[in-house]
Amino acid sequence: PVGPDLTAPIPNPMTWAVAPEAGAGSVVVYEGFDYTPSGAVLNGNGDTGFAGAWSTTHSGANLFQVQSPGLTFADLPVAGYSASRPANQARAEASRQLSAAARAALFTDGSTMWFSVLYRKTDSAENAAFVIGSDTFDVANYSDVNGYTSGNDEGFGFGSSSAEIAALGYDDLGGMTKVDHTLDLGTTRLIAGKIVWSANGTNDTLYLYNVTDLTAEPTVAIATVALDLDQSAFDQVALLGQKSSAIFDEIRLGTSFASVVGRPDDTEGSISMTAAAATDPSGVEYYFTETSGNPGGDDSGWQDSPVYIDDGLQAGTQYSY
Repeated sequence: PVGPDLTAPIPNPMTWAVAPEAGAGSVVVYEGFDYTPSGAVLNGNGDTGFAGAWSTTHSGANLFQVQSPGLTFADLPVAGYSASRPANQARAEASRQLSAAARAALFTDGSTMWFSVLYRKTDSAENAAFVIGSDTFDVANYSDVNGYTSGNDEGFGFGSSSAEIAALGYDDLGGMTKVDHTLDLGTTRLIAGKIVWSANGTNDTLYLYNVTDLTAEPTVAIATVALDLDQSAFDQVALLGQKSSAIFDEIRLGTSFASVVGRPDDTEGSISMTAAAATDPSGVEYYFTETSGNPGGDDSGWQDSPVYIDDGLQAGTQYSY
């Protein structure tokens, strides 16, 4: 058999790059609900990483509103108020479109993104959810977390249909995957999700965490969902509230755990690179070699994806591949 061709292409695709300085891991999307409180309809257009204002609809009465006070958790930086429904009847959804720059930064195959949300479940019998995806909730026809997808829409997130929290995944076949974990009611939780995006045809994975320590990246997930999704169509964040079931606040999306818990200066640098696509009847694998030898730089190992992200790089240091 013929072995792999290890000859470097011409021109040699060597990429010189400098790892970002400390602070470059800033949050990509942020919503602190810093709008007029005390019953104002949620239609604000502030904060970072969005392409428009919030939109909210309901199944009969009571839209999502901006409520005072906002939620707090340990020393997490917070601003403004919170989003919830005040009335104990019917259901509502709210959604907001993400900017093109945010989508490009967060939804690339071969990359990892994080999100975090301050969340307080207030009614054990009713549904609430947060989802990143390609649609919002159909509250006209559904009363629970099953109402996200209409058959062609996909998303990852978390939610509750009783006194629990669940990792949620929605595929384009109209299916929902829900993995539960019990949490107590009435307590403000910092819920974080780590999403690892794989190539199409391979499962993407959501790891859901109940964060208790802002200084250390969590390692033990409370729930995990794996589905093969096409995140290139993801363009919004969505909230679901049935009756006065939950309070949402401090939504953050980023590329590291540190960036979504208000610690961007702790984020180590990373470099992303993409090889020119190659074809071969027997299949193709890619190998990226880090050649500077500087601390933090790593080879990729053989991989199917032409995209490689080397993270854990030291700020202000030059690397070559």
